[in-house]
Amino acid sequence: MANNNSVATRPPLFLLVKSSPHVFNSFVALSVLNIILSISATLGNTLIFIALRRESCFHPPSRLLILNLAITDLCVGLISQPLAALHSISIFTDRLPIYQFTVEVTYITSAVLSGVSLFILTFISVDRLLALSLGMRYRQTVTAPRVRIFTCVIISTFCYAKICHTLCAQQAKIQNVLNQGLENKNPPMNMARYKKTVSSALWVHLTLLICYLPYSIVSGLKAVTGNVWPVAEGFTATLIFFNSSLNPVLYYWRIREVRHAVKKTIRQYRYRSEQTSDTGLE
Repeated sequence: MANNNSVATRPPLFLLVKSSPHVFNSFVALSVLNIILSISATLGNTLIFIALRRESCFHPPSRLLILNLAITDLCVGLISQPLAALHSISIFTDRLPIYQFTVEVTYITSAVLSGVSLFILTFISVDRLLALSLGMRYRQTVTAPRVRIFTCVIISTFCYAKICHTLCAQQAKIQNVLNQGLENKNPPMNMARYKKTVSSALWVHLTLLICYLPYSIVSGLKAVTGNVWPVAEGFTATLIFFNSSLNPVLYYWRIREVRHAVKKTIRQYRYRSEQTSDTGLE
């Protein structure tokens, strides 16, 4: 009788895992995938954080924003993904107490960290828009303390739309000046460099949208139809976590200052390791 009650209290997902090898293997794969991504997110964002802490040629507000995003992604690797892996393990190993704990904690931590990421990406888009609007006054106006006061995706999308519109207008104005053979006596800013920074920020923004979109679609279909797709939810949620591993790669690939800072940090670490090794041999 006690055994029947125990089975009855099990969530339907537990019964589904036992009856379907496909679902069982899917949750095994999810646990392994989250462990791997947890390691990559932790290592990648730790390296970015250490490198940028020592980088002095970055404009402080921009460095602060990327540092905050790296810290958020680091927390995903240290907290959310291990919990997600443990959640998957609890399902295919039939550990109800662990499942009940992780199902709540994973949702809360993931929601909080995802929200923080969206806010920071919003700040980055606002920062790039201010750089375009203020021109040479940007460095005096946008300071690190003021960045901490700023208030996601809608605002970011608006900012990038405004950026594209303003860039097109300025490009047309410059072309008109060149066509008339006039001298542009007051160039607003280094447009080539600015376009590159906007491109880098836009890559991060679009990557986040791509990673979040599948989960949004699955959640929307679940709300409309009432059907439950635990495997689809698991993999699309993991895709969101994957964004935290992608961001350090994007920083390194798209932002020259970050690339130089990371290379410098690695060289310093290797030099210290060699010095320690040589001292030990002596």
